[in-house]
Amino acid sequence: MKALKKLGIVLLSIIVVISLFFLVVNLIPAPKVESTPFTKTTHTLISAHRGGAELNPENTEMAFDHVILETAYCDAVEIDVKLTKEGRIVIVHDDTINAYALDSDAEPVSIIEHTYDELSQYNLGYNFYDREGNRPYQNLTLLEAKDLGLTIMTLDDFLDKYMEAREFLFYLEIKEKGDASIELSKKIIEMLNQEKYRWWKERTMLISISDVAIDYIANNAPDFYTGAVGYKIAGSIATSLFMVDAFFKPNFHCVQTALTNSIGPITIDCSTKRFIKSAHKHNQSVCYWGVNDVNAMKRLVENGADAIT
Repeated sequence: MKALKKLGIVLLSIIVVISLFFLVVNLIPAPKVESTPFTKTTHTLISAHRGGAELNPENTEMAFDHVILETAYCDAVEIDVKLTKEGRIVIVHDDTINAYALDSDAEPVSIIEHTYDELSQYNLGYNFYDREGNRPYQNLTLLEAKDLGLTIMTLDDFLDKYMEAREFLFYLEIKEKGDASIELSKKIIEMLNQEKYRWWKERTMLISISDVAIDYIANNAPDFYTGAVGYKIAGSIATSLFMVDAFFKPNFHCVQTALTNSIGPITIDCSTKRFIKSAHKHNQSVCYWGVNDVNAMKRLVENGADAIT
């Protein structure tokens, strides 16, 4: 009986100590980053993934015209950029243009191994299927493709064309990795620091799955907004799970995540109120990508998500 009593006292003491620890930790203010325009105000923001990839050929001028100029239901657009052979920044997601412009048995046409002029000779709507299962742009001539905005677009052309568009937010994803992601980051920073693009700079979130790119921007251009994807958000996930917000000091402004993330065999739900609240304690916005389920969208809106891509 005495042994059980002692055990009970020990367990109770442990519980009290743990409870006090979490009480004290949650009273300590969480380190904050600068607030951004990407935190929702009146409603959860809607961002067009790759310019609205299922409505029009992704990452093309046709797609951007639709979501930026012709509709009113999107608050932001998300695009992907890579470097060409001569170092120009072009808007494209994959390492090659094959998935968009060529038959499945064609030789790879790599972005980094070709110049912008060479890449401009392809119709990026060639493999696009509309919602009826048709390929409406398959048989276009190159001139017709250019007239419809279906050839590869440079980032500066995008910035110039939509400069006078309505107030719009911009998720700009750096698709290179390693040293190439730093090179691309430098070029983007240099471009957006031009006076004529200041309108864009104030509304642009630079995102990347490359940790080194995000760290480079945070250390060398701290006046830019950054969003992290992949392993970089591990700290955000752990902070939320263990409720230790005071110990996490982020160097990025936006958590970019799917509904769930996996660590080995463990799957973690990142769509909870707790996860979003934890990010908000740090002034970070939370943007969910690849969400195409109505019920999931409703849950995210109810839980306080800042944006859905």
